[in-house]
Amino acid sequence: MTLIDAGHGDSHTIQRTKTSLLLWLSWSHYDTAGARHFDLVRFQWSSGIYDWDNRSPSFEIMPRFGITQNVQAKLDPLHLLSD
Repeated sequence: MTLIDAGHGDSHTIQRTKTSLLLWLSWSHYDTAGARHFDLVRFQWSSGIYDWDNRSPSFEIMPRFGITQNVQAKLDPLHLLSD
């Protein structure tokens, strides 16, 4: 898989599911007016060459969180921590 103009590769992660391999990354792109946008995106790995205008079929723009929002995640898969 080749991603054209998808950033420089320091902000990405891989998520394995039972049936697929998902890529998460921050992708900056320009709209037709020339304004730059930064989006958190997720899509399934698939062979091919993609850019912002020709995206992977499973491409999704994910919700973003602004710096003024407080986001917390609790990682406790065995439920060992008390609430």
